Amino acid sequence: MTPGGKWLDGLELYKDNKYEKLGLTKEQTDALWKRISSRFAQQASGTVTAFAKTVPDKFKKYTIFWTEELKALRNNKNVTHINIR
Repeated sequence: MTPGGKWLDGLELYKDNKYEKLGLTKEQTDALWKRISSRFAQQASGTVTAFAKTVPDKFKKYTIFWTEELKALRNNKNVTHINIR
């Protein structure tokens, strides 16, 4: 995790809808995380190990890693291998 991602994660925006207290909507918070995750994946190189929660296929469409970040990693020509744990 990058320092910026660690900081953003530490805000716990989704816990008890904390994003609302900061004047954000869930959609804005989702868009923020999607953008940051995609940019991180676009800048990766070599072998990438992702520690992603294993979720049933029917829920994968709701997670940023499975919908945005993994897609960006797969499209990144500098990533040679992706490990998902």
